[in-house]
Amino acid sequence: MIYQGVASGDISYTNKYGATTQIGTSAYYSAIYDNTYVGYMNSGSGTSSYETAHQNLVDSNAKAEIDSWYKTNIVDKGFSDYVDINTGFCNDRQTMSGGGVGIGTAGYGSQNSAYAPSIRLQTSGNWRSTQTPSLQCANKTRDLFTVSSASEGNKKLTYPVGLISSDEVVFAGGFGGYSSTFPYIYTNQIYWTMSPYVYNSQAFVFMINDEGSLIYGTVSSKYGLRPVINLRTDTKLTGSGSETDPYIVV
Repeated sequence: MIYQGVASGDISYTNKYGATTQIGTSAYYSAIYDNTYVGYMNSGSGTSSYETAHQNLVDSNAKAEIDSWYKTNIVDKGFSDYVDINTGFCNDRQTMSGGGVGIGTAGYGSQNSAYAPSIRLQTSGNWRSTQTPSLQCANKTRDLFTVSSASEGNKKLTYPVGLISSDEVVFAGGFGGYSSTFPYIYTNQIYWTMSPYVYNSQAFVFMINDEGSLIYGTVSSKYGLRPVINLRTDTKLTGSGSETDPYIVV
């Protein structure tokens, strides 16, 4: 489930577009000059190896904001039991070749590097005509963000909440490089995913623009946050899932 706003009045009301579809805006992270800053968590400072660059030591600004929202709106309101703790959120920091001239695979310090989410959708910076998104997290021990009580993943999350990935955007109909007004991706706002794009003189992460198209932005830019949670499989719902008869957790 991705955040779409707060119901107002009639329970069937939904916020389709605009700033109410997100919890606010934030930089993904406040620093930009190291590969580490493409991480949902990072090392907190400049790095000299791939391993140190992608340690999960310091929360990104995005994670801190989302955790605060979850505490107030899920934990404090007694909804935690509905949320699945084993389904994680992939911040895929595998590097891959194919990023174009001068873009390598080192993945640390200030070395220009391409990350796997971008190469699945692009080649040499151009959108592929056939894009190959994946729901597999290549390095679950490092990049699959889960809570400490989960059965797998890095167990670094404070709460079981994250952001949508660029791969999930494509699977949902947001073909990279093309505008899409396909709900729930299109909100007429610019908002972050949690998928690294490249490091090219500064750290870039995928986001969705106000035309519903996957693009990328410098991590220090302020854009929208739309938290994502996963419901437990035994959660009971009413409704048909339509706009006039939405699913309601019972």
